[in-house]
Amino acid sequence: MSAERIAVVAAHLRPAQGFGGVAESTAELIRAWRLAGRSLAVVVSDGTKGPALKIGDFEAELLGPVEIYHAAVAVRWGFGLGAPVTLFRSLQKVDRVYISGIATWPSTLSALIAKMLNRPYVIALRGGLMREHWEFIRRSKPIKRLFYEWLVFPALRGASGVHVTSQIEARDAQSIVQGVKVFEAPNVFAPPPGDGQPSPVWSELRLLYLGRLSHEKGILGFAKGFAALAASTDRLNVAGSPVGSYGQEVIAFCERTSGVNYLGTLNRDQVADAIADTDALVLPSGVDGDIRENFGNVVVEALLKGRPVLVTRGLAWDEVEFERVGVLLDRDLGNLKPALTQLRQWKDEGEVWLRSKAYADARFSVGPVAAAIWERIFDRGPLA
Repeated sequence: MSAERIAVVAAHLRPAQGFGGVAESTAELIRAWRLAGRSLAVVVSDGTKGPALKIGDFEAELLGPVEIYHAAVAVRWGFGLGAPVTLFRSLQKVDRVYISGIATWPSTLSALIAKMLNRPYVIALRGGLMREHWEFIRRSKPIKRLFYEWLVFPALRGASGVHVTSQIEARDAQSIVQGVKVFEAPNVFAPPPGDGQPSPVWSELRLLYLGRLSHEKGILGFAKGFAALAASTDRLNVAGSPVGSYGQEVIAFCERTSGVNYLGTLNRDQVADAIADTDALVLPSGVDGDIRENFGNVVVEALLKGRPVLVTRGLAWDEVEFERVGVLLDRDLGNLKPALTQLRQWKDEGEVWLRSKAYADARFSVGPVAAAIWERIFDRGPLA
């Protein structure tokens, strides 16, 4: 076991609210590493879309000391003038650095400071370099493009390793930034509370979408396709925070469409309840536009609770069809009707719960995955 001290840097971590899977999965990784006795220095902004947080809130959630700085403006990017001093002070005291995310204020700064201090560092992309996302930046965001080319890409090339969560993310990263050294390991994500026992087999098919209501997630196009094909007793529940006019359009569609319901933004316990009250989870990323889905934490959450998934073909989850724990959906929704038929059949058979949970337990149990990531990075991997 490595006795080195490692810094973990992120823009946001749980208990901060409103930043999705990156904040959640990085927090779970920190908790797992600390439970295993790893020596960590954690640095994060105090930015949140919920109630203001104090250092004690982070330390209770992350099971140990945390260095925080105030994010006064551009909270989404973790921007705060205290970051340079806090990061420099923390990175001086460690042997190596794990940076969660790219192109945010603390992630970019920490890579620069790590280079200055001659500290080897790993960058976890967390979906920040998907091909279609980069193409959008390259075409439409000239200032952001220069930021990537002048700062982000050199930081990635200088990293001792780049943590990707899927083959699709590895492929995109290596095609965009030549020479990066990638290694693949899934996100760490704890199962939702509760035992995950299936609810009674009712006549209707109940589907659930969890995530941002933004165009790259594809939920509006999927909801329209579902409404056109679903039986009168079927329903689709949609949960997540709206992003811009697209998010408002999703909510408006739910309000005027029978069988499609908007649940709002859910807390952790409510997410568990929503999964328990569904027959399958939907991840239709790409149906309405570009694909930026590197992993999909909600897929793991659903499978751990014994719920199969309906996922866009070509993401990180193509194997679920072979394992018979999920159905792949074409981006044009051309196979939506047979996909729904397959889910109905599995529901009637009643065995998909056991298959889904066994599949997820074997691949995504928190302790073993976190231990494998540590070993790959710090004991024998690209930093060894």
